[in-house]
Amino acid sequence: MEDTNLYNKEEEMKKRITSMFLVLLMVLSLMPATVQASPAFSGSGSGTEADPYLIATAQELVEFRDEVNASTNKSTSKLCAKLTANIDLEGQEWTPIGQYKSYSENVTYGGTFDGNGHTISGLSINASTAYQGLFGYVKGGEIKDLTVAGSVKTSTTSSANSAGIVGYGYPVTMENCVNRADVTATENGYVAGVVAYTGSTGSSINGCSNQGEIRGNGGYIGGIVGSGSGTTIKSCLNSGSITSTKESGSYPYCIGGIAGNISGATSVIERSGNTGDISSTIKRTGGIAGGVSGTVKSCFNTGKINGIYSTGGIAGSIASSSTKITDCYNWGNITCNAPTATLSDTNAKGVGGIVGDPSSTSYKDSVLENCYNAGSIVNNDSVTEEIVFGGVVGSSSAKNYKGVETKNLITAKNCYYLSADGLNGDGANADALGITAKTADELKASGMVGLLGTSYILRTNNYPILGWQDPDAKYTVKFVITPATAQLTVKQNDTVVSPESDGSYALKNGTYTYEVSAPECQTETGSFTVAYGGQTITVALKEALYDVAFTS
Repeated sequence: MEDTNLYNKEEEMKKRITSMFLVLLMVLSLMPATVQASPAFSGSGSGTEADPYLIATAQELVEFRDEVNASTNKSTSKLCAKLTANIDLEGQEWTPIGQYKSYSENVTYGGTFDGNGHTISGLSINASTAYQGLFGYVKGGEIKDLTVAGSVKTSTTSSANSAGIVGYGYPVTMENCVNRADVTATENGYVAGVVAYTGSTGSSINGCSNQGEIRGNGGYIGGIVGSGSGTTIKSCLNSGSITSTKESGSYPYCIGGIAGNISGATSVIERSGNTGDISSTIKRTGGIAGGVSGTVKSCFNTGKINGIYSTGGIAGSIASSSTKITDCYNWGNITCNAPTATLSDTNAKGVGGIVGDPSSTSYKDSVLENCYNAGSIVNNDSVTEEIVFGGVVGSSSAKNYKGVETKNLITAKNCYYLSADGLNGDGANADALGITAKTADELKASGMVGLLGTSYILRTNNYPILGWQDPDAKYTVKFVITPATAQLTVKQNDTVVSPESDGSYALKNGTYTYEVSAPECQTETGSFTVAYGGQTITVALKEALYDVAFTS
């Protein structure tokens, strides 16, 4: 009897297992097809720098990703890969290459990924965690010649560290990359088009652009970089709209067309521009960067800026001592709106054509030089007290937590602004030197380029632009020669270059040689390089020396 019961129980168990298996097969058959993960790369190449994996399909990209992410915990994968075709991920949910789940559970990417001029489209991420993008966490890796299109969304309440291409770089090198993915962080910040965060010293972002829409709920938001420390950003452009939706608060955060924030004396933003509109509900909003430490040079903004106070056409706030902003211009109209929430803020509140204000009384000796603003400045805030507006500098003063003011923290040299708004050049100092009001016609006049310096070039019946914006731009090179009667010959390779009518030379970027000669003088030769700006070269000839033999 016992054997019969045991047999019946076994048969019943077999039937249940079979039924569960059939149900599972039915469920799987109804699921959409996805690219299946594979334990090993099936394409060609060995994954080294000299012989990278050659990736031509979505499946091979997944295999590469999975091999990277299967590396030893807390290690950095040095696998290298190169695209040989455009790849469409078809909107399948993407797990980033290089993952950071926690301090004790992470794998970073440190190899070279060469897009080879190709595009990865159909990127789709809808996550509730941080470190999102095509690449999640890069440590010492290089991403180059790559375009990414799609959508990245995260609802994490921590720092999102999310972007179209790289979520977190510590450090990272990126060159000639384009983001066309829309990026959204619904609860927090550290979001950008190209790379959300660059930490450590040595990150370099060169020749990259963002065309996607970037939205964050406060935090650090930028078209190219969300927040960068010890980072160099060169030759980058943003055309995507940048938006912060967070209610205004006393903690400032930062939002900018190129970077939300750059920090550290070695950080540089150079030869970069923003044309996208910026809409911000938080302090520190700038056409190029919301918060600036280090150097910003040869940059422009033409996008409209809607923010609250601490807003500028180039920089929202100065965030360290000895910050330099040189050879920059703004055409974008700036509108100052009332904060969306009441907040306690004793600091100075500036809105300026180039920079808003210094964010602390301890940030001294910052300089603006050879900058101009042709955008209008409008105040729509009738609620907040003590906001000041300036054609170039909103406020050169800052206040401490007690409201005690420290003046003249920002100095302007050779800066100009459109006089139509009737503002002073510095909203906190009507007697500030180095800032001059001009009419629109005066700013467009041919002599304006000479006033602004050698980085600018003339445009007929329009405002000056930076020479690097025109690949055919020519820059003025002058020679000061002693004696004045000496003969000067300038060549590029073996071709003699003719001077202008005033004796100067109008030269494109490149390397040139010169020879200066005169009777009874030693001939002097030399070379010089023109790189996005003019220069003056001084040559003083020495008397000729002769060998003299005395005979008796």
